[in-house]
Amino acid sequence: MCDPASPGNTLAVALSERPLPQVRSFVFDTPFQTVTRQRDNSPGRLDLVLQALPALESVYVTGAVELRGCQHARLKHLHLLGDPLPADALAGLGSSEFPALERLVLCLSRDDEPASTSDVVRALRRLRAPALRHVYLSGSDDLVALIDELCATPLPPWTVLSVEGILRDEDDLLDVLQARADTLGRLGRLALPLVDDLSDEAAERALQLLPRVIDCDELPDQLLPGVYEEW
Repeated sequence: MCDPASPGNTLAVALSERPLPQVRSFVFDTPFQTVTRQRDNSPGRLDLVLQALPALESVYVTGAVELRGCQHARLKHLHLLGDPLPADALAGLGSSEFPALERLVLCLSRDDEPASTSDVVRALRRLRAPALRHVYLSGSDDLVALIDELCATPLPPWTVLSVEGILRDEDDLLDVLQARADTLGRLGRLALPLVDDLSDEAAERALQLLPRVIDCDELPDQLLPGVYEEW
């Protein structure tokens, strides 16, 4: 827990000088504070932290995420929460190679303006993670645009895609679900904010278009501290 003070790059440098080869989980979060409150907190360059923890399997970081392109052979779970998640961090993610990564969770923003949809999609498309199956995205400022741009080309073999964000018009969402039905239909599950943001009629239409659509609340919340309490 590092709030209101946080170590910044001092931690990353210290770990670089003295790696910890047996550590399997790294959590940088103050569970009783909001993501917005922690927006300026930082463990320093996350790529240096990863390199210093070669056995790392699970990472949960809240705050001013700084990430440059890197490789890590063991990382399975990566949760990055920002307000916003910086475009540079997304670019670093897209330049990385995580062959064992199974679950990726990105909180793009809480109260601030998130990085552009193009930055998010580019990072997801360029990330080298052949084992990735579960992708959770929240905090988009344009839910429809994110789904549309992400599905402009066939998706990787993901099992679950959960997308939350600002929805301005439910008819626009239905239109993009219909237009991208072939791509989205290959997912095992597509989670959307059906209950909170759609009328009953629109939610029913979404299920007709994509029978594997579920409400986001049907999946475990990947942004709460309960995620890493299980680690």
